[in-house]
Amino acid sequence: MKLVFFGALMLLFLPISTVEAVTFVDLGTAAPTSIVGDCSVQAFDQTPQYAIPNYTNVYVINGNPLGTGDLAASTSLSKRSIGSGSGWTSWSNGYSGAVYSYTGNIFTLTLPANTGAFYLYIQPSSGIATFTVSTDSGVSGYATVLSSTGANGFGFCGDLGETIAYVTIAIPSPPGTFAIGEFGIGNIRVPAPTAQAIPTLSEWTQLLLALMTIMLVGWHFHRERSY
Repeated sequence: MKLVFFGALMLLFLPISTVEAVTFVDLGTAAPTSIVGDCSVQAFDQTPQYAIPNYTNVYVINGNPLGTGDLAASTSLSKRSIGSGSGWTSWSNGYSGAVYSYTGNIFTLTLPANTGAFYLYIQPSSGIATFTVSTDSGVSGYATVLSSTGANGFGFCGDLGETIAYVTIAIPSPPGTFAIGEFGIGNIRVPAPTAQAIPTLSEWTQLLLALMTIMLVGWHFHRERSY
């Protein structure tokens, strides 16, 4: 009986788990804004990307406006520019910066540390393709993109304290050629400090159940000693 009592008492000291999540936002073909979901984001600087000659194979994409590091690709990407004769014919929303071409089914972009939000645009070289972009948290975004209508944006926003370590871009077989570009990024959102945390309804419920369990165990223990 004492073991049951102390087991119930331990319920009071169990940590309250919180669910942290990442939200997907389909940006469509419109130009990105400074907000993705509830997250503030900044577009990548095009100057260092313009400096890379077209058709150069790269593993690193620079221009991060936060200065927290570069994007790192799991495979070689071919740098192109938008426009006739520059490696990639068209895009969407008037974007005319650098893009990065890939032929295959899947690859991963590792993001800088403490990234709390991220977006990128994707366009197939021709025809139509359905893209899946997934984060390390397991959240995925899907969009069917027509090359004739331009690149489609995939945005992700982390909850308070949630980071995004990487995104994986995939298309179904057979392998296809597509380009990514027009990136944006935001820092991790840090919760504002509070003087005292107020328990949520679920936390109050857990505490109440623990107290009721202790009282019930104590009542049974008292009855047994009375006999």
